[in-house]
Formats: sequence, C-alpha cells, structure tokens
Amino acid sequence: MSRELIYGSDLIVELLKKSDVRYFSCTPGATFRGIHDSIVQVEDTPQLLTSPTEGFSVAMAHGYAKATGKMMAVGLHNIVGLQQASMAIFNAWCDRVPMLLIGATGPVSKARRRPWIDWIHTALTQGQIVRDYVKWDDQPATIQDVPESFARAITSALSAPQGPVYICLDVDIQEDPINGMDFSEALNDELSVPSEPAPNESVIAKFLEAYSKSLRPVIVTDYAGESQTGFRNLLSLAEAHQIPVVDGPARFSFPSQHPLNASFLPQIIAESDLIIALDVQDIYATLFEPLFATESDSISSKELPDIFHFTAGHYKNRSWSHEYGRVVPMAQTISTTANEAIQVLLEKMVAPALPILDERSKWVTAHTSQARKKWLSSAIAENLKSNEITTLSLADAIGKEISELKWTLTNGTLDSWERKLWSFVDFRHHLGWHGGAGLGYGLGASAGAALAIGTERLCIDLQPDGDFLFHPAGLWTLAHSNIPLLVIMNNNRQYRNSVDHASKVATHRGRSTDLRHEGTSLRDPDIDYATVARGFGIWAKGPVSKPGELSSVLQEAIQIVRSGRPALIDVVTVGS
Repeated sequence: MSRELIYGSDLIVELLKKSDVRYFSCTPGATFRGIHDSIVQVEDTPQLLTSPTEGFSVAMAHGYAKATGKMMAVGLHNIVGLQQASMAIFNAWCDRVPMLLIGATGPVSKARRRPWIDWIHTALTQGQIVRDYVKWDDQPATIQDVPESFARAITSALSAPQGPVYICLDVDIQEDPINGMDFSEALNDELSVPSEPAPNESVIAKFLEAYSKSLRPVIVTDYAGESQTGFRNLLSLAEAHQIPVVDGPARFSFPSQHPLNASFLPQIIAESDLIIALDVQDIYATLFEPLFATESDSISSKELPDIFHFTAGHYKNRSWSHEYGRVVPMAQTISTTANEAIQVLLEKMVAPALPILDERSKWVTAHTSQARKKWLSSAIAENLKSNEITTLSLADAIGKEISELKWTLTNGTLDSWERKLWSFVDFRHHLGWHGGAGLGYGLGASAGAALAIGTERLCIDLQPDGDFLFHPAGLWTLAHSNIPLLVIMNNNRQYRNSVDHASKVATHRGRSTDLRHEGTSLRDPDIDYATVARGFGIWAKGPVSKPGELSSVLQEAIQIVRSGRPALIDVVTVGS
C-alpha cells in the first residue's frame, strides 16, 4: 500500500482526492480498470460504491450533491456505459447538479487494441454523446494534460449555474507508467471556483423603484434553497416585507406551513402587482400553468405585472434542449444567482409603512389559512370514507408517524399532499425533484442522499413504481452498503401519467376512456415489490392495501432505518 505515483491512474485518484471527492460510484468496466485498481490498492482513496447500472450511479451522485453540495465521481465504461447513463445525466443537467463523470475509452492507439471489443467500444470523441447536456467535457491526449482537465472540470461543475462535467480517459493514459514525471505542483495548486455573478447597481435601482410602488408583490422561486444562506435570507426577506412566497419543485426554499407560503395558490399570483422571480427554471409554467395546480386553477391569461427575474439560468441555455420554457416579457432580467440576489435585496429593500405591511399580511393569510383548513379537512374526510389507500391518506399517515422525528424527503410526491400537510422547516428538508423527468431517478438519488445523511435524519423516498422499475437492482447497493433509507412504494400499478394522457386524448376525440389502461398498467401480474426487495437483502413489508395497516408497518420500518439499515414498504395506492 503506497502513495507513490507509478501509473497514470494513481495520479487520477490523487486528483480525485485533491478535489474533495469522497465516493466513486460505478458499474465495473474494463476501460477504467486502472482507476479501479488504484482506488482499491491505495489507502485513503475515495470509497468505491458498486452499482448494478450506470444510470443508478449517476442518480446516486445527483442525490448526494443535493444533500451535501459536494460532488461524487462516477465511472462510466466506454460508449455503452455512457449511453446507459445518459438519461440520468440529462436529469442532472436540467437540475443544475454538479458531478464528476469519469469516462474511459480505447486504447485510442489502434496498434494496442484487442480485436473486436476494443474497436466497438472506442469513440472519437466519446463526449459527443452527452456534450449537449454537460457543462464541459474533455478527452485529454496525454497524462500531462490530465491535471489541467481536472482543474477545468471541477471549477466548471461548481460555478453557477452548476452542472455535470465529463472527462474521458484513454485506457493507455490510465495504465501506462508515469516514469518519474513530477506532478507535485499540479497536486498542490489551489483551485479557484468563479464567484457568483452579482447584480449591478443600475438594475437594482430600477427594481427598487418598482417595488416602492407595489402593494401586493409576490416572490416565486426554484433555487433560493440551493444554499443555506439563501434559504435563511429568503425567510428574513419575506417576513420583513410580508411578501408571499411561491416555492417551486426544484429545491425546498421556504417553510411549508409558514403563513406566507403561497405555493399551490395561483390566485396569489393573479392578484399580485409585482413579481420577484428568484432563479425560476421555467417562468412561464410557474406563473401561468402551475405544475402542481389543477387545470381549473391554472392561470391561462391575464395582464402581466412587472416581472423582475434574478437568475443565472440563461448562462446554460442550449439549442438542443429547450428546458428554459417560453419567453415571458420582463421588466428586467438580472444576471445573478438567487443567493446573491436575496442578499442584495435584504440590504437594499426598504420596508413599506406599517399599514401596507398589515394589508399584505391580511391579504396573504386570508388565502393561505383558508387553503390549509381545506387541505386538513380533505385529509380527515378521506380517512373517514376510504377503504383504499389514496395518495392523500398515505401522506397523512406518514406525516403523523414522522411528526416528532428529524427527517428528510429525498424524492417523490404524493400529488403534493406531503407539501400541503407535512411541516417542512429546515434547509434541505426536501431535496426537490428529478429535474429532467427522466425515469429511474428516485431510488438512486435517494440512495446517494441517504449515504450522505446517514442516521442523522430519517431519509424517506416516496417511490413511484414505474420509476422504480428502471433500476430495481439498485436495492442491492442499498443493502450491500448499509444505506439507511426508507423506501415507501407508491404502487398504483400503472404509469399514471400515461393513463391520464390516454384519458385526455380519448375524451378530446369523443371516445371512451375505458381503455386508458391498455399499455399503461403494471398489472397481470401484479408486482410484489416487498418480495423483490427481500431478494436483494432488504427488510420489506407488503403489499399493504388497507389504511388501517399503515401505522404499525411504518413504525416498524422506521425503527429498521434508524438502526442503520434500508427498508421498503410496498403500499398499494389508488390509481387513475
């Protein structure tokens, strides 16, 4: 066991350590066998996490980054491993999550290739597969180029807006001897991550003038909760000015039961006279077609108030994927992060007179208090009438069992009832959604988050069944690495989104909706997820199909997870 740098892969692992990378997740592959050897043969290297699929590995890195703000490295075996991981990489790109993707190819030298396998698994250049949805990629030509590639990759991934980066390393670069080359300078150099863009004084002055005339401003955000400072300062700003906050799905940014939390209340936006957007992914969808509102609640058209959008999101716009949404007329788009914007606004904004503050408070709380009473009444009524488990009754049952615990929701939603009924208070209490709507995100991201959080908080994955089926073998990684995660299957035995689309198309065409489950259901046979989980070494119970069974099973599973082991409950819920 030695720290002596003998092979190229030894240097690569030292660069991982220098970059504060603590985990290397991978499905084993021959093209990065050199890196694999350097990790397992040398002391004090990143911990190796074995994953059944590359997509699961990338999802783990996704969840880990959102739980910690740090990067995980992922090993991706030549062309096929990169292809398998591509949907998960796209999720990370859309969700602005930093991760270090280590690819491998070759040998690039044709003279050193084995017949067939090395030829079909070598690409020029391999990063072309994912170039449209990573922040930066490189394929260094020599071992001397590798330290600079790492420096550029790390600083690119961590600068705003953050995102995945990809470095492809030739087999020969990893496996050839270094032959005494000195890399001490590269290993000792400090990396400088570019600072966040800050708004200039003239555009802030324009905003402050508009705000001074506003009686009913509203804050909408996706990424204010990216940093602890942003989370804390947003609460201070909203309370000081009595401004309602509409908290989007990307990050948890504002306490869910706070009187000023106006999420799921489109009428607040409709009645506003100034919109303060803090790094919103899709401003059109947020303002006019709220994703988690019912169609009857969505705002299809109205005269726009002034919108000031503080965002760095446009720095990542690409032609290939249109995740930025429709263009919305703005009073001003200010190039900065939510974190920087909130800090400046907290310092510069002057609170209006007390009568205006009182009026704002009454306006907001009239909406939010009425909505919360309605949501609570719905939960009570659901529990009294239903003999089946609905998303509402499941959210209510889980909420009661965790109310006295420290917990984190790592993934999933129960038709947003968890955000309406549970009390989300702390920074990273909820880690947000997938980003790119690519399936297979939930279990892997939750595993990565729970790996980071451990037993400090109860990590909960509200796991849709269709999403689970993309990487069910990830359960083995949970069991093997003793990752304390509570997986609660939302098993509605269907791809519900597709069922709903089938109903809409049939209705629009004047046809029967009776066939909406054809090609969209997961029945005949019904999948027994508890049996699947036990087969991978996971404690599991289910299928649970009666509301009265939930409490005792949840209590038992929670104790298993708090002891440091994973657990799964297969809950059969009502579908569409």
